[in-house]
Amino acid sequence: MYDRMVNYHGLTNLIWVWTREPNDDAWYPGDAYVDIVGRDVYKDGDHGSQALEFSDMNNRYGGKKMLALSETGSFPDVDNLLKDGAAWSWFMPWYGAYTEDSKYNSLDLWKKMFAHDYVITLDEMPDLRTYARQDTLQEPTGFWNEPAENPDFSAYPTLVAKDLTVSSERRIGTVSVYNILGALVRQQKAGGTKAIVSFAGFAPGVYLVRLDQKHAIKVIKE
Repeated sequence: MYDRMVNYHGLTNLIWVWTREPNDDAWYPGDAYVDIVGRDVYKDGDHGSQALEFSDMNNRYGGKKMLALSETGSFPDVDNLLKDGAAWSWFMPWYGAYTEDSKYNSLDLWKKMFAHDYVITLDEMPDLRTYARQDTLQEPTGFWNEPAENPDFSAYPTLVAKDLTVSSERRIGTVSVYNILGALVRQQKAGGTKAIVSFAGFAPGVYLVRLDQKHAIKVIKE
């Protein structure tokens, strides 16, 4: 399908989404052919963030792909998404009763989701016909103002179970940890060339570790 549409017909403006199911890893076409990976989740009345699914998907594809709830019955409550750091790029409730019956999604929840600043609705999207591509990394002020490439320290393991070790050839002043939403979740003084940072209590997902408000390294809490 990819070869026919892209190489034969020359359609280069397509976004390719792979929606996985359990035990279908052998069917994955490969990173070169997939832009976004998704998951179908139908848990009636469950408005949790599906953080375990998010973490599993992020680990499975090496943190290199945007993640989506390709289809869902009862969609996540935005408060749970923010609390758990489950940054799904979108969620798509199925049609029929899933959008009409309050036992799946209440009217109040629909209104809450569409009105929340965290959720982008169609009216807030830019005009993609005139949208200017931004190749230069832009980060919020006070988050990390320098690109993550070539950091002058190491942080391991990249898949953190409990503790993260941070090591540098220079003296470390402060270690800061941010979640994927850019919120500071932990900060501690070091005073040497090595520091141990506890990730206990952190929700599964992607975090950024920054030394002395300079370069950052991405790690994943399992």
